[in-house]
Amino acid sequence: MTNIGNDYHQPSGFFTCSKPGIYVFFLSTAVYPLHDVHTAIVKNGDDISYNFARGSDNEFSQASTMAVIQLNVGDSVWVRVTHFSLNGRVLSDPENTFSVGDIGRLDNKIYQKMNFNF
Repeated sequence: MTNIGNDYHQPSGFFTCSKPGIYVFFLSTAVYPLHDVHTAIVKNGDDISYNFARGSDNEFSQASTMAVIQLNVGDSVWVRVTHFSLNGRVLSDPENTFSVGDIGRLDNKIYQKMNFNF
């Protein structure tokens, strides 16, 4: 696992921002046949993006979601399981991932580079 800046706390699963900016979060979930799980990317307690994986009779299933979120110092982002089937079985690593990347700072130089003229 790469954890540059140590903003990700592995025991809790929380990413707590130490540098304001624009971040991209990616969540991938895989389940066994005949099982389902609903998950959400959560920022400070508010669901931002949802994910639903449901295995068919003989097939594993995988679902992904992504969220681009502006964060300030101290904001936290994590994954919440919002629903799972009775005896729902989620595959283990590496099939399930929660990833984050810093894609921009909150200053005029970055925004000027991102403005496009049409």
